[in-house]
Amino acid sequence: MTAPQKAFYSCVDTASIRTMPQPLQHLAIGAMAERAGGKIVSYLGEEPYTLVSHEVLLARLKTSSPVHGVVFMRLAQFVRGDRIHIDVMRRLIEQGYELHFARERVSIRTLEEAREACRKLYIWDWTEKRGRMRLPA
Repeated sequence: MTAPQKAFYSCVDTASIRTMPQPLQHLAIGAMAERAGGKIVSYLGEEPYTLVSHEVLLARLKTSSPVHGVVFMRLAQFVRGDRIHIDVMRRLIEQGYELHFARERVSIRTLEEAREACRKLYIWDWTEKRGRMRLPA
């Protein structure tokens, strides 16, 4: 007898649609859900004004059927401005949800895994900003 498949929400990265269209994001997110032992049961995306708070996702989790977690396109969905917004990530983990990130192939199920992912995310964000700086001639 096989274990039942896990159910996940897909949360596309609306901030990067220009560089990665939604159809490609859906493919990557679906593949990550399979790696995590499940499938996508519903799709959602944040509005530009809810990117930091993840209000759309949080509202959906309150009003819908139980799911095991959320598959995001990338960890950078938790970076806005100069901050990594770990508060929502922490809240989801404390409520028992798994968080998976397709681009980085990272799965977060515990607060320690979230802290480690945020350390990596901080380093990535710092190097991204440095990479955009112009070097003196």
